[in-house]
Amino acid sequence: MKKQILIIVFLHAFLLSGFAQQSLQNAKKGDSAYYKHNYSLAIDYYRKAFAYNKLNETRFETYCYLDKLENIASCFAHLSMNDSALVYMNKAVEHGFILHSAFVCLDEFGELINSPEWIKLSKKQDSLFCSRHKNIDLALAMEIRDMFKNDQYVRGYLIQAINLKKDQHTLDSIDARAQFIDSVNLIKLIRIMDKVGYPGTAVVSGECRDDAFFIIQHAPLEIQKKYLPNIVEAVKNNQISGITSALLIDR
Repeated sequence: MKKQILIIVFLHAFLLSGFAQQSLQNAKKGDSAYYKHNYSLAIDYYRKAFAYNKLNETRFETYCYLDKLENIASCFAHLSMNDSALVYMNKAVEHGFILHSAFVCLDEFGELINSPEWIKLSKKQDSLFCSRHKNIDLALAMEIRDMFKNDQYVRGYLIQAINLKKDQHTLDSIDARAQFIDSVNLIKLIRIMDKVGYPGTAVVSGECRDDAFFIIQHAPLEIQKKYLPNIVEAVKNNQISGITSALLIDR
């Protein structure tokens, strides 16, 4: 009897392993189609990946399917199937999707970003962020998250306007708005850094550790130079991702 049980357990584990591999292969094929802008094909592969993956829910986050949920949502948005895009982004958030920068990606989600449903979903993610973190300065983290979103949104809007070949007056107006947002963000960030230094992982969590960097990156050159040592030190202390100092030095 024990031998039969062991055989059944082994076969079950073997089948799950096979399904997991098939799921990963379909996810990779979905990625390939997605980056080639073949959104309909990408959706087909991602759906197959999710179907296999449901056989073992514990593997969902292990295989980075949260990113795939965002990708399939983006596919639907590119195909103007906004209801389906919202469904998958809701699933991503419910499973703990942390890339809040996705909520300002106009190139990925376009007109959907301005919809009431999208704004509600973004606030839902903010609420989940607050519930996940108890040992950080939540007020400061949310302030920096908002600064980052404003920084990214206005730039996405400008890129979108350029791609749509908007008139020069429109482009100048958006650029002026970007400069205003940058100046306000910089004033706020300097005030914050004078108090706590670079607001990285220990201050605002790993999810928001790079947000303040974008404010510095878009500041005038003298500000970039002034705070470069702070960024390098933050990298050494694992308070910010390593690529940030390289980006700033390149600039």
